[in-house]
Amino acid sequence: MRRIAFINPDGTVNNIVVLADISLIAEHDDWKDLRFFDYTDWAPEDHPRTTWTYDLENESWNKIEPTVVPVGEVLVPLEEPAEDELLGDN
Repeated sequence: MRRIAFINPDGTVNNIVVLADISLIAEHDDWKDLRFFDYTDWAPEDHPRTTWTYDLENESWNKIEPTVVPVGEVLVPLEEPAEDELLGDN
């Protein structure tokens, strides 16, 4: 089994898949023209993620990590209890 990351022409990750045989790429219409990396033997910390982009000019990964909102942080404070809105005008 091979771990493959497909890259769009703009450098964004198109798909990350596990394939039994790399020859399947040529048979898949959506993948055959995309750049791809076999990262099976890479260290776990170097495995591509869907948030990363690939700089085609410098041939390097921009390791963008997703923004994580801390648990319990209220993004939009509620002015009225939500249950009041669900009850209607009755």
